Amino acid sequence: MNKAQVKGIVPGTPEWLEIRKKHLGASETPKALGYSRYGDGRSVCLDKWGEAPPVEMTPQMRRGLILERPVMLAYALQTGATIQDSFFAVHPDHAELSATPDGVRENGSRINVQVKTHSSWIADEYGESGSDEFPDAERIQVTQEMAVIDADASDLVVLFADEDAFGLLQFMLERGAPNSTAPQVARYILDNMDLRVFPVARDRALENDIVQAGVEFWNDHVVAHKLPPDIMKMQDSGAIRPATEEEAIMVSEYKERWLNKKRADNAMIDPKRYLIYAILGSAGIDSDAGKITFKKSKDRNKDVTNWEQVALALSDNLLDGDWNKLVEEHTYTIKTKGTRRFCVPNRKWGKDV
Repeated sequence: MNKAQVKGIVPGTPEWLEIRKKHLGASETPKALGYSRYGDGRSVCLDKWGEAPPVEMTPQMRRGLILERPVMLAYALQTGATIQDSFFAVHPDHAELSATPDGVRENGSRINVQVKTHSSWIADEYGESGSDEFPDAERIQVTQEMAVIDADASDLVVLFADEDAFGLLQFMLERGAPNSTAPQVARYILDNMDLRVFPVARDRALENDIVQAGVEFWNDHVVAHKLPPDIMKMQDSGAIRPATEEEAIMVSEYKERWLNKKRADNAMIDPKRYLIYAILGSAGIDSDAGKITFKKSKDRNKDVTNWEQVALALSDNLLDGDWNKLVEEHTYTIKTKGTRRFCVPNRKWGKDV
């Protein structure tokens, strides 16, 4: 058991919900710091004080709960890893902060695993699988999780689909089909859906900033019973004013960082194009800086199941339906061509940040 893990607390239980009120969880820190579309610092405070209005389970929330296990199984199939179940943990040095990782894998390193399910509408906010492009809110969450459980890195696992596809998966998982349903859905996700894995190296400097900001929020607002300002209700008064000396320094710093990011993004285009064409014909290249590959996966035969037909057949006879027979009847084989992915050693390079 990890030293930060709180023994006897099972995620999802009433005891877990109660103990979470005593800490700032990793999924709540993006809200507290103003980076989440799902809430803000005021909603976090009200929840901790027991003064928040009852939260109705949204379709998106229900979807996340139901699909977490099959998405994690799909990730396990993809990586060949054994995943430790979710648990609740408190930061060993900053008891204000907690985390409930969706899973942890041990492969010589300790990898925190966080699962998300998102509508295809926001898929363009994320980069390709294997890249470092995903929203700040999720970066803050996994960074706090790594800090709390002392993980070496994280894998952010994100499933994108339209609402009809999510609805079909939920139908299959909710309507009493046999226990084999989750593994079957996991295989379907892996073979047919947009599942992306974003490796995240542990960034100690960012971690320190997030831990400090989270502790300050907890003490300045939750403990002090003082709501942060409601940004959306604050009225603009008068014209744009001159910046203070401190504000001007911060604007200049932000501008420089913004320009550096743009320059870096543009500067990567030509080297990447050069390396792609240089690598073609070999598996990859190896240098002191690390290995870069652009390998083509093999053409393969893939079994595709028409899950809509399986679900419709089961809907008439959920308890007595022959699951394996139905899956076999509605499964056919197609040939798929291999694809290429430009892969760099994200974790190795991330240690130099």
